[in-house]
Amino acid sequence: MDAGPFQLSLPAEYQREEMRGIDSVVRRWVASGRRSVQADFGMYSNSLNDAAERMDGGRECMARIGGRRVKAVSGYATEESWGLDGPKYVVAAAWREPDGSSLLTLVAPSADSAGVPALLSIVRSVRIADR
Repeated sequence: MDAGPFQLSLPAEYQREEMRGIDSVVRRWVASGRRSVQADFGMYSNSLNDAAERMDGGRECMARIGGRRVKAVSGYATEESWGLDGPKYVVAAAWREPDGSSLLTLVAPSADSAGVPALLSIVRSVRIADR
């Protein structure tokens, strides 16, 4: 799926919803079973600095996805955020420029744990175009 400044692979059931960003490129795709993927590409995208702390069983690690350094977090969230109402499992990742400035944040919640493997695959599929 070409999302402008980045690409990702989504299962066919995910359908794009129109969104408009103020100072960034914002995209959202939704699927049945209360699953979604939301992307924010721009200099003010979320760094996920306290994300793991805000989730039950929250975990955080640094990884390389698409040749870029990424902060990845996952856990179970009961707060009304992460792009989905009610309790949900969350997989999220924040890509940064080499100087540490914001680039892309991807948040992928699922109402049940069965959706987590697909969400992990979506996050791992992201490729960002060179600027």
